[in-house]
Amino acid sequence: MGHLQCLHRADLRRRDANVRLVRLQQPLSGDLNKYLAPKRLKKHLFAAHEVVETQVDVEDWERVSADYPSDRRAILPTMLGNALRQHELMAGAAVHLPILQWATHIGMVANPARTRYVNDQRTQVDLAVRVAASAEVGAIATFLILWPKGSPVLLTLIPYGAGPLSYRGAVVAANGYGAALRAWVDLNRFWLYEELGLPAPPDASGERKQNDALKGLLSGSDLYMADFEVDPRAPTAE
Repeated sequence: MGHLQCLHRADLRRRDANVRLVRLQQPLSGDLNKYLAPKRLKKHLFAAHEVVETQVDVEDWERVSADYPSDRRAILPTMLGNALRQHELMAGAAVHLPILQWATHIGMVANPARTRYVNDQRTQVDLAVRVAASAEVGAIATFLILWPKGSPVLLTLIPYGAGPLSYRGAVVAANGYGAALRAWVDLNRFWLYEELGLPAPPDASGERKQNDALKGLLSGSDLYMADFEVDPRAPTAE
């Protein structure tokens, strides 16, 4: 509930900011610096001050919402989980090729160098999570061992403080891994089409339509091929 409440508060600030921007007649160009031009600043000092505060609210909403999946139903209890879920839902979504359904197919045809890069990014996430978990376990063990000795128990603060820092590093690494995963789908999806014997999509709209029809492949249905003319140059099983 904490993450949902945080998003709800940010949404309220953004809604209030939109109302203020309409009232303040935001420049059509969207350049708020025009409100701060010397001539306008002398004439509309209060308006300029309110515009700055409004822009801060808008940017705060953008910062907060960027840490969570766009689908509120997919929000998880932890920041690390939300970072990973956000990129999982975004990877391939623009062309209707969701990574959660197509990861195996793309992985079997993807460029090995690109796949290695994605795996390296995932290893960074795993390492940071392990360090965070080890630090917290170490803090508990240190506390239990040093508790009877009095003031030396303060040494527990060292691993205890390292835990949150490592966890934050895991969140940052997760964003790097997610960006690599999204690029992996974008750069390798045409190899998937080629291996499936499908013609290259003529445009983005045609690609999305094609990928919608490909859903039948995942369910084991042979009806998905009815919408396509298979490329005769595509590899076939001997």
